[in-house]
Amino acid sequence: MKKLFLFFPLLISSFLFAQKKDSIYDPKKEITINNNRFKVYNSWVSGGAGWAQNFTTGRSKFNVGADFNFHIKQEYFQLGMFFSGFSFGDYDNYNFHFCYGRRIENEKINLAFFGGLSFSHGYIKLDSNYKNTYNDPSLYFSAQLIKKLTYDVGGGIEIFGELTPKQFIGGFRFVIYFSGAYKGKAKKTGFE
Repeated sequence: MKKLFLFFPLLISSFLFAQKKDSIYDPKKEITINNNRFKVYNSWVSGGAGWAQNFTTGRSKFNVGADFNFHIKQEYFQLGMFFSGFSFGDYDNYNFHFCYGRRIENEKINLAFFGGLSFSHGYIKLDSNYKNTYNDPSLYFSAQLIKKLTYDVGGGIEIFGELTPKQFIGGFRFVIYFSGAYKGKAKKTGFE
C-alpha cells in the first residue's frame, strides 16, 4: 500500500503535465452558438451523488460531493469535497481536496481530469461503535465526463479515488454541471 501511495503522484503528474498548450491565451475569447455568446475559458460547478467502494475494508458506501472548477489563465484547478458513508446522512469519511487538471470542451461535452492533494477526516467502525478517528493528508484524483444539454448546463458522471495511508476509496457520482460561460445574446450587425 505504501509503494502505491508513493507511485501514484508520479503516475498522475506525468499524465497531467504531458499536454501541449492549444493556443495563445485570450481571456476575452468567445464563441457564438444559436445567437448566444459564451466564454471559452470559464469556471464551472459540478456536484452529485453515487456509490463508492472502500478497497481496504471491502465495504460499499454512498457518497455525495461537489467541486468548484476554475482556471488561472489556461491552467485549471479544482476545489472540492466529498462525504461517504453507509447511507445518506450517515457519513464516516470527509474529504476536502485541491487539484490541478486538464480540460477538453466543445459544444456537446466537457471532459476534465484532476489530481492533487487532499485532507481526509473520518472514523473506522469497529463493532457497533465508531473508533479509530483519522486525520490524514491524502491524494485525490477524478475524471468528469459531462454531456451538455446547453453549452453551460449538463449532466454526466465523475469517477474518483482517494488514497490515504490507511485506506483507498474509489467510486463514481452522477453529477450536474453549471458553467459560467454565458455572456448574453450576440449583437446584431444589421446584415442578417
